[in-house]
Amino acid sequence: MNRGLTLFLRLFLTGIVLFISITAFSHPHLFIKPSLELFVEDGSVSGIRIVWEWDKWWSAEVVAECDSDKNGVFDAKETKIVFEDFFSAVKSFGYFTAIYVDGKSVKIDEVLQFAAFIDKDKIVTYSFVVPFAKPVKGTGASLKIDFNDETVYTAFDRGIKIMPNDAFKVTDFKSSEHGFYGASVSFKVKGK
Repeated sequence: MNRGLTLFLRLFLTGIVLFISITAFSHPHLFIKPSLELFVEDGSVSGIRIVWEWDKWWSAEVVAECDSDKNGVFDAKETKIVFEDFFSAVKSFGYFTAIYVDGKSVKIDEVLQFAAFIDKDKIVTYSFVVPFAKPVKGTGASLKIDFNDETVYTAFDRGIKIMPNDAFKVTDFKSSEHGFYGASVSFKVKGK
């Protein structure tokens, strides 16, 4: 066999083995079940409220580190600790979220109204609002929201739910995969 071809085949096979071994060891360590709610102000959709329900392992860590009085409720001081120590770092990852309104990307500079809760099963939930620079009127606007951690450390449940809203209805709802362990939803918003 040609020496150049033999070297090429060895390098090619080595590359395949490395790729397979790297992807075999890349897997999520944290799991989030997201849900959404249209954030309505002055008759327009001015943002999206995102709710992340964490897995029991991350929840146990957050409760152990932040529920300092061990009463099963995050007070204002404890919520601030959750935000600073267990949430704010994801800003550098775009909060694992990409939002598109009528095909145009919504820039996510900040989140508002952060809250953290512990349920009866000691599962931790975060709630926060991603504001829109330009509010969406009830004219059939298309929205798409992607959740994805490109580091493959966090996985998102693909069963995303949208909470009901009195002022707007959601139509044409579709849920799909996004990236390795991400999730995506798309829908239209119409005034009732």
